[in-house]
Amino acid sequence: MYMNDYLKDKQAEFIHRLKNGLNSLLCYERQGIYGEIKTLSGQDLNPIRQHAWDMVRKYRKADPQVVFRNTMMGKLGEEIVKKYLGDFIGNINYEIIPESGDGRIDLRMSTDYSIGIQVKTRYSSPTMAQWWVSWEEITKNQAIVCILIYSNSQTIVKFDEFKSDYSAIIAGFLPARLLQKRIEQKEISLEYYQNHSIVKLQINDLHYGDGLRNFLKGLTNNPDFYLESGLNCAEQQEDYISAIKNYTKALQLKPTYADAYHYRGIAYFKLGQKQAAIDNLLDASDLYSKQGNINAVQEINVMLRDAQKINEALPTLPQWNCIQTIKAHSANIFCCTISTNGQILVTGSKDKSVKVLNPQTGELLHSFLGHQDHIYAVAINPNQSLIASGSCDNTIKLWNLKTGALIKTIKVHSHYITSLKFTPDGENLISGSWDYTVQLWKVATGENLRTLYKHSGEVDCVDMTSNWDFIVSSGRDKRVIIWDLRNMKICRTLIQRSYIRSLAISPNNQFIVTSSDDGKLFIWNLQKGQLLRTLNHHKNCVYTVAISPDGNRIASGSSDQTINIWNLHTGELIDSLNPQGGAIYSVTFITPDGQTLASSHGDGTIKIWQQS
Repeated sequence: MYMNDYLKDKQAEFIHRLKNGLNSLLCYERQGIYGEIKTLSGQDLNPIRQHAWDMVRKYRKADPQVVFRNTMMGKLGEEIVKKYLGDFIGNINYEIIPESGDGRIDLRMSTDYSIGIQVKTRYSSPTMAQWWVSWEEITKNQAIVCILIYSNSQTIVKFDEFKSDYSAIIAGFLPARLLQKRIEQKEISLEYYQNHSIVKLQINDLHYGDGLRNFLKGLTNNPDFYLESGLNCAEQQEDYISAIKNYTKALQLKPTYADAYHYRGIAYFKLGQKQAAIDNLLDASDLYSKQGNINAVQEINVMLRDAQKINEALPTLPQWNCIQTIKAHSANIFCCTISTNGQILVTGSKDKSVKVLNPQTGELLHSFLGHQDHIYAVAINPNQSLIASGSCDNTIKLWNLKTGALIKTIKVHSHYITSLKFTPDGENLISGSWDYTVQLWKVATGENLRTLYKHSGEVDCVDMTSNWDFIVSSGRDKRVIIWDLRNMKICRTLIQRSYIRSLAISPNNQFIVTSSDDGKLFIWNLQKGQLLRTLNHHKNCVYTVAISPDGNRIASGSSDQTINIWNLHTGELIDSLNPQGGAIYSVTFITPDGQTLASSHGDGTIKIWQQS
């Protein structure tokens, strides 16, 4: 904390000198020696320009001047950082960047390749400069370095890419982990722009640049850094081999680090290396016991029982089979839900209709017409008397389930309604919308009770705990927001790397399961906000996720046209179903034992699955 305050004070003094002109800045041109301003000229510019031409040839459809200019500025910034850090970092890569583009890791430490540095370069005056950093860049790097190519103009002027020399200012840096904390604590806003979550940094947000070298050097001597790196490899990337390497580095620095043994044991467990998993978990248990951490010892004992089962013959589980296909709609079925007694299945479709079906016989009980656009959300109240439907026509409609009559139309959202959930007493309705809001309604009157404004992108899904304590919402800003219903305030925000398409809360209110555009499912501890497991078997966007009423199974449906059944507690893939009928948009468990399932498809069909 003291060092952070020191670097902030030094940054304030640096900014004051910068206002007096470039002559007030420290200028040291020797490689490896810090200078607030550094110059590149002559032969140093040749590989940069050649690389920029390569980018122009690669991205032929884009504006060549824009590609050349942006590439030129980016590599100038990297060279300036390299000039300061010298041999402390590896050589700059001038190979053609992959199809996915730049913006992940620009530079790596030569002494530890796992430590990444993201360099952001802007051509601007100091007072107007903003450096845009994506959430992905923050999570994949350990430091964000901001470079300013100085302009004395207060208006937007194009960067001159053909000068003979460039003087660039090291505007400052931020440790990526500190930036994450500042975002979580709302000190810096996370915004949504062109499908990316970004932050906009100004020069007074940064730390003084001369602290960068010591910060990076300190990481290599910090066991906590390697533990966090290992957890990132394991939980976000499912790269358990790299995770083990990081945990091992942490133990080399701190041989009594119980958490490192603990997580290294889990990683070996994931790789199926039974004895190594047991050895590490036993070491962790012994250290936790000496520290008096009884809860951790008990948790380890549970893991040891699981580890003992690795490579043992597993009992043959009954397979899932499709027992019925119902042609319910003439177009994509985007949503389906089951009544609490399992006797009524309700669907909503691209064909603008809501259908009520008997899931046992496939009989059509009602067809509700009235929406003017696609229907993305349906819900049944607890006593099976009302149906709510939400549409791209920006309305919510309430229907009498027995008579089929339209009771009420609610129109307050300004964009698509994507998710609906009745409260356990059926008196209120929660809705999520692409207008970035979550709203709470009084069913009897249609009165808006509360509007929750905190998402920075479209809301795709909402759910509520059965004990009425929390609302959980998520969507295209890649955030899961947990709202405390007692005061309607945010108690926790969880951040993912891709759009969140669906979420479900376990019946015991202990777990949240989310699904995302990158084909992954994430299991979170609801109370602690801890990521417990990442499930990765789908090949494409996971549109839907559901948890069985007995709290033991997860079902997920994807645009890859598969349905996966998982064990909620172990993350084990129980079965993978490959139905015909296009993308799977919605899944819902029908029976309390979690052995019967309904899925909705792109060809307008509902399929009923049973484990037998």
